[in-house]
Amino acid sequence: MKIIAVNPELTYFELIADSALTLPGRPTFIPDCREAVSWLAEPRIAIRISRLGKSIGPKFADRYFDAFTPAVRLLPSDAAGNVVTDIASIIDYALTIGNWADIPGEETAITFEPHGTCTISVAEAATAAVVSASRHTTLKTGDIILLPAPGLCATKAEPDRNVTATVNGELAMTVRFK
Repeated sequence: MKIIAVNPELTYFELIADSALTLPGRPTFIPDCREAVSWLAEPRIAIRISRLGKSIGPKFADRYFDAFTPAVRLLPSDAAGNVVTDIASIIDYALTIGNWADIPGEETAITFEPHGTCTISVAEAATAAVVSASRHTTLKTGDIILLPAPGLCATKAEPDRNVTATVNGELAMTVRFK
């Protein structure tokens, strides 16, 4: 299984270790890491790949994903507030995903507390990400693509602070930082 994070322009792809997934029901532990001055909680939208494919065209892309969920990624930052990219993709248990749901056909409101609310057409964003990512790598069943949450920025992650995510008003996940 691969976890691929993409930027809003779909021009940058980051491969994240599969050990980054937090086990269901477990808190996210903020690591003691000398490279990081502080930690950020970045809201994302995860889509799950449902079949094998390479160089997928836009016409067929919707056949290659079957579910989405909110996600929160823990990122290390330096004194200037910049993400320490050298280690960001290899930190164990730094990605928490919610409950998988079917891809809605219309725009969806996803609220991350305390980040805010974003409105996104998940199917449209997922189609663009699948087309772009599949040009560079073979997508396999179970792979996860992390889409940016439009208009939302990362906030400081602190112990004993929770991040919750709702999809159209229904609770989809809770991240507990320890």
